[in-house]
Amino acid sequence: MEFESGNEKMAFICQTYSTRMKAIAYQYVQDMDLAEDATQEAFIDIMHSIDKISIEKGGKMPTLIGFIVKCKAIDIIRARKNLVLVEEFEESMLGFHCEEVGICETNQIYQIIQTMKERDRVILLLRLALDLDYQEIAKKLDISEANARKRYERARGRLQILLRKKGIYEE
Repeated sequence: MEFESGNEKMAFICQTYSTRMKAIAYQYVQDMDLAEDATQEAFIDIMHSIDKISIEKGGKMPTLIGFIVKCKAIDIIRARKNLVLVEEFEESMLGFHCEEVGICETNQIYQIIQTMKERDRVILLLRLALDLDYQEIAKKLDISEANARKRYERARGRLQILLRKKGIYEE
């Protein structure tokens, strides 16, 4: 098929694939609002690459679109899982133990952790605030125990660097 502009191509993709995309997303997120969010995010990604996308009969377009929307749905699931973990952390903040980093300025630590990347923040909060062992962390994050241990060690190292910069922690 030939299109005069990217807008025409995008309109064709929306009209042809939106229902199927929503159905694919729904299979993963099990919520229609979240499925619509995943579909919208997929359309945004497609729109940014519209000039590179080829629409040919019997081509790989349906597979590509399905893959993009599946990835977006999985991203939403991960984000929601992390949101729940952060909420658990905030509920347990009073039980925060800071022996791991060698200081006892709980509020300052919490504020610094909040500035870190989500991946680091989640692993630190699970270990430090919720006092989970690596096996429990691995189960919550759906990763291996070795991966949980390594992620924590790296995040702890980055936290210590930030704490040193703030003059809060010394080795």
